Amino acid sequence: MSFSIWLWPPAPPIPQQQTLEDYSAFAKALDPECFSILQKPSGASPYQQDECADKDAIQRKGYRDLAQSIRASNAAEEAVWLSYLQTRAAVVGAAFLVLTLAATAWAAWAAADAAQIAGKSAVASFRAADAADRAIAVASDTAQRQLRAYLSVEPDENVEASFLSGRLVLGLKTVNRGQTPAYRVNQWLDFQIGPSPLVESPFKVSRQILRDRKSERPPFTPSDIAPGDHLSFGINTGRQVSSADQQLIAKGLLRIYVVGKVYYRDAFKCRRYSQFCFALTFYNRRIAMDAATDGGNRSN
Repeated sequence: MSFSIWLWPPAPPIPQQQTLEDYSAFAKALDPECFSILQKPSGASPYQQDECADKDAIQRKGYRDLAQSIRASNAAEEAVWLSYLQTRAAVVGAAFLVLTLAATAWAAWAAADAAQIAGKSAVASFRAADAADRAIAVASDTAQRQLRAYLSVEPDENVEASFLSGRLVLGLKTVNRGQTPAYRVNQWLDFQIGPSPLVESPFKVSRQILRDRKSERPPFTPSDIAPGDHLSFGINTGRQVSSADQQLIAKGLLRIYVVGKVYYRDAFKCRRYSQFCFALTFYNRRIAMDAATDGGNRSN
């Protein structure tokens, strides 16, 4: 009896079938405006109809990929559970074999040898089930990495960075490079003037500014960004850049660093962020904006 208990493997988690809402609910939650236009195209312009049709094609591809991944994950979980049941059957069979052949000394010896073989088979089956469970976890993580939203902040080529009455004016855009939508996208940003290369990250100063302004409302309203889409936002800072600093910046002795952070949730309900730092440099009275590799650019 103790031998059978030793071979009895612990049960894996009972398979929980994961389901995905139908595409109509998915599309309506993702982009209500385009969903309404596609349902009643007569009330929209041809340009709006074409734009929403393109977005709908991208969303349908992401929805199909996500649904296929969920079906594969459900099938793998069921395979693990069936393997566990087979292992239990093998253990029960080994125990009955030992009791049946225990009538004689020779039969007992033969039963012991058979039980040893069955024990190794049961342990091997349990290890196989455990390996399959780990493979499911790896496959699920891989699917999330392939399908999740990836947001990056980039310079907006349609807005030229400049000084307007001593105030910095520039344009940025948040782009979704992933395969599924990003939900409730929010962000904050600030700019600092410092040497090049950086002595310390400008985020240290900007975090203190953010804490001092914590009672204020967020500067941007949370929005959703579909795959391949972007959200543009122009910036007209309220702080003045002195003439002396502008001269040092023009000579390359100082640089302006635009820093910020984007927060969002992906389709798998995970909290994500992207932290960025852009360095502004003057070239022939124009401002170039490049990623500052020493400014703390990172994301999760």
